Amino acid sequence: MWLWSVAFAITNGEPVPPGGAPAVVALDPGSTGGFLIHPQVVLTTAHAFDGVDLAQEPEGDAEVFFGDARGQGGLRVPVASVVVHPAYVSIGFSPNAVSSGPVPENDVALAFLAEPVDVPVIALNEAPLDDAWIGMSLEIAGFGAPASGAAPTGAKHRGDTRIASYEADVVMLFDAEGAATCIGDAGTPGVRFVADQPVAVSLTSIGGCGERPERHMRIDRYLDWIRDEVGDAGLIVRSVAPLGIVCSSLIDGGDAHAVLPVGTELLCEAFGVGTIEEVAWDWGDGTEESTTGARGGHAYAEPGSFDVSACIATGQTHCVAPVRVDACALPRPAFEALPDGDAIVVTYTATPQPEACILESVWELYAGDGAQGEPLRSTSGEAPVFDVSGEPAGDYTVVLNEHGIVGDGAATATVQVRRGCACSASSTRGGLLAVLLAMLGLRRRG
Repeated sequence: MWLWSVAFAITNGEPVPPGGAPAVVALDPGSTGGFLIHPQVVLTTAHAFDGVDLAQEPEGDAEVFFGDARGQGGLRVPVASVVVHPAYVSIGFSPNAVSSGPVPENDVALAFLAEPVDVPVIALNEAPLDDAWIGMSLEIAGFGAPASGAAPTGAKHRGDTRIASYEADVVMLFDAEGAATCIGDAGTPGVRFVADQPVAVSLTSIGGCGERPERHMRIDRYLDWIRDEVGDAGLIVRSVAPLGIVCSSLIDGGDAHAVLPVGTELLCEAFGVGTIEEVAWDWGDGTEESTTGARGGHAYAEPGSFDVSACIATGQTHCVAPVRVDACALPRPAFEALPDGDAIVVTYTATPQPEACILESVWELYAGDGAQGEPLRSTSGEAPVFDVSGEPAGDYTVVLNEHGIVGDGAATATVQVRRGCACSASSTRGGLLAVLLAMLGLRRRG
């Protein structure tokens, strides 16, 4: 016998719609489940292969079933090989032992299919669990019994449950009013959706049948082993965020980094498990407020970078990772230019705005007192050092044009280059207003 004849299934679930949860599979013979993580690899439970000599077992003795119900069409693909986690500890248990006593450790295995299948895979969560995950709802699906003590039906069912607790490699799921894994679905996933992509947070090891917490293996703790055995090609890895905030503006959409003009209202929304009752916002500029519900808004009076943080109340209160916000003003560039031998050294002197506010900074060097004709030199980015070793002594004009998300700004400075003399200048914004200073032989023009 290739597989155990008993495993775990969905209690208090509902039938999936036709074609639903296509990556959730059944392994035959037996009633163990699993899920497709790669076009040719199914992640399942290790205890399904207890007592099997994997090196000697004839190829093709096991199959993976893709479909809505056993015996009703679908696709069957032979299993070519199986890799059990090297640290797996078996207890040789039966369903009568799921409520107490020893439990299997590192209860994960990979079933490699004889050929790839054209079925959307389930992504793997890489985010580590912490206390903010407690209470998160997960979707479960699998083949098997609709209730504790009932025989598996062979039809795929689904339901929702919640994370109750976690430890080193294990996460426990339980919802007294929700669904649960039970006889028929060991190896099936606990899934969270990220941008409509199902992401597996856990894999069923021991079901609870709605009577006790069910024991799952944490996907994030086994991701490195999976990558070592399967490789990165074909795998999809995502980070599940149990609670968080997303912020948006008129400039760009919600992200971990929002950019907007000074005076424009920033709109933020909290997301996560359960009903969000209240959010305590810290807008990062000394302003704090609390809002009922998930949404809040704020406008910044001055440019700068701010970290927006929030503590979200959903029965329990959790403070979440901050979102960076850049508030931008119209560029007001300023700089100083100083001859230094055969070079003109430029120093930016304006109060810098956040990097995201300035799309491009273009520096140009012209011969003469004024920006006329073609520039001798042109560069983008940080304040430059212009090489004038091949140029004659005389006046040179440095021009800075800044292109920002809320407009453009310009500054100019005229520098007198004399061999053996340092004659500097400070920039003026938007024109050539001359300021003549005679000090120690220094002529400054801007």
